[in-house]
Amino acid sequence: MLFRTLHALAVASAVLLPCGLARPQDVSPSSAADESILFQEIPSVYGASKHEQKTSEAPSSVSINTAADIRHYGYGTLAHILRGARGFYTTYDRNYTYTGVRGFGRPSDYSTRMLLLVDGHRINDNNIFSQAFVGTESIVEVDLIDRVEIIRGPGSSLGVQSVGPRLTTNTTRREAT
Repeated sequence: MLFRTLHALAVASAVLLPCGLARPQDVSPSSAADESILFQEIPSVYGASKHEQKTSEAPSSVSINTAADIRHYGYGTLAHILRGARGFYTTYDRNYTYTGVRGFGRPSDYSTRMLLLVDGHRINDNNIFSQAFVGTESIVEVDLIDRVEIIRGPGSSLGVQSVGPRLTTNTTRREAT
């Protein structure tokens, strides 16, 4: 019995030991590329606390879509951008597009729990529902968007009437001709 155990241990070490030993010169270039991810520049966000800071220092979870991302994925409306973000879903009743976030936002909710800012100005409807227009009815043309900051958490921390997330849209600055 002891002989079988020692024999099995010797065979296992003969098979597994050479596979597990790696010499420093055998490091593949893909592992060096994997480590370069750790040293990338961290993007900055403005809308989380009204001053520019790194996303790692922001007091909430932030997703950023740049103009290059919008062109790459072919987003046509703000609703398409939100549909690509984690935790968001949209519904469309052939009149308006409604946005929901992780269970908030029933079809009769009219996207009232989300704050939409364009260049720092509140764009939500100021009438009865305080609705954020994000579909084809939106006043923001996606081709003009430079970056979209999706900031999860209550917008009431900034002194506005928002229970849900903030969608901060920065448009490109055009020169007057």
